Amino acid sequence: MTPDACPDDEPPPHEGEIHLGEPQACGAPAGLAPLRARFVRYPGCQQLVLWLPLHGWQPWERLRVQHDVAGVALVDEAVSRLVGGSVQIVLDTWRWPPGAMTLRIGHQDGWHLELPLHKSEDGRPPVLPQPSPLGDPGEDLALRAAALQAMAARLGRRLEIDGTARAGTLTYVEGDLRIRFDHEMGGGDAAMVVTLPPAAEWERRTGVALARRDEIVAFVAERLQQQASWPFEITDDAIVFRRDRR
Repeated sequence: MTPDACPDDEPPPHEGEIHLGEPQACGAPAGLAPLRARFVRYPGCQQLVLWLPLHGWQPWERLRVQHDVAGVALVDEAVSRLVGGSVQIVLDTWRWPPGAMTLRIGHQDGWHLELPLHKSEDGRPPVLPQPSPLGDPGEDLALRAAALQAMAARLGRRLEIDGTARAGTLTYVEGDLRIRFDHEMGGGDAAMVVTLPPAAEWERRTGVALARRDEIVAFVAERLQQQASWPFEITDDAIVFRRDRR
């Protein structure tokens, strides 16, 4: 299969850049902060990153991205299954077709957030930075190669699970990086607890910069939630998955 090939039921990739419109909070409570969004892309990879104005375990309903021309839903999913950590949502946009579209996030109190989007018709990948004529070409190429290698490792990262439902270990794998976390069954409404190195000890115990802690912890929580569908809470030293009492 060629790199651009894809299954019959999956749209082809499109490298066009997504332009963000002005976010709207339709019927929302007065004083609510706006939905924040950022679009990032590299060759063969692009994402729309959202930050909700309220905690992800508020009574949000569904996040829907409707393509205005094709009339199809590119995303239609419960917010609780998309949110990572407390307020962040990351959407893979590489296979979204070009054209105008609308992102809408509903709330159970009857109001919703909207964000107009437009994906460029230009399907060319972004241009990587070129070596500086004043710098050392060898050093510049080495830096670019290291950056691309780090990006590839993050795109291929995964979570390995060992042990039983009662107790075991989770291993975050990103290229040559491996970080182990212990997990065990919780008590009361806590279905499972994953032990984390506190922020003050993170770098010493993992060898990873503190600036990446939230991102890595959110990835672990999201991957586990895909299997159990439990809501979770991230504290300084744990990820606590709670049984859904609804």
